[in-house]
Amino acid sequence: MKHKLAYLSGNMINTTLSGRMYQSGWYAQLRACPTKQDIDEDYTLNFTVPIYEPLPLQYFIRVVSDILLGSQTVLPVSFGHLMLPEKYPPPTELLDLQPLPVTALRNPAYEALYRDFKHFNPVQTQVFTVLYNSDDNVLVAAPTGSGKTICVEFSILRNHQEGPDSILRAVYIAPVSGTMIGRRNLEILLA
Repeated sequence: MKHKLAYLSGNMINTTLSGRMYQSGWYAQLRACPTKQDIDEDYTLNFTVPIYEPLPLQYFIRVVSDILLGSQTVLPVSFGHLMLPEKYPPPTELLDLQPLPVTALRNPAYEALYRDFKHFNPVQTQVFTVLYNSDDNVLVAAPTGSGKTICVEFSILRNHQEGPDSILRAVYIAPVSGTMIGRRNLEILLA
């Protein structure tokens, strides 16, 4: 916010709503005696204050000099035309894809890890390409029991397929020890 502030030296900035102070800080001018150029100069003050629901009509920013008595400025900041982002953005829709066969791994040793089923589930099908065929960073957030452990394995197998000479290091921290029960075959394959 730009506003002309004269004679700033150790000034306090308050942002209040309903008499409650949300932010307070000090702004110091380097010169003890301001010149005419200092008085005409614009100062930019950056600060962050919380916005609560219901959205208030405005905040008042008060700038007070601790040197000159009666030297203060009150600036209203209107929220009349403020547009906030959605509070909780919608999740990525689960696409209506054909279930991906286990043979998409294109490696018989990898396919043997998943011999108990022929196709990956919808969550695994949707994230397979980005996890198994690219080096992109991915965040998979899905409900319990939706197959996230196998999604992690896609990334581990991606690193393993780089070749026997490549160094493979993977740390998988499971919130429950039972998550990795039955995944011993993956450990043996990667050893």
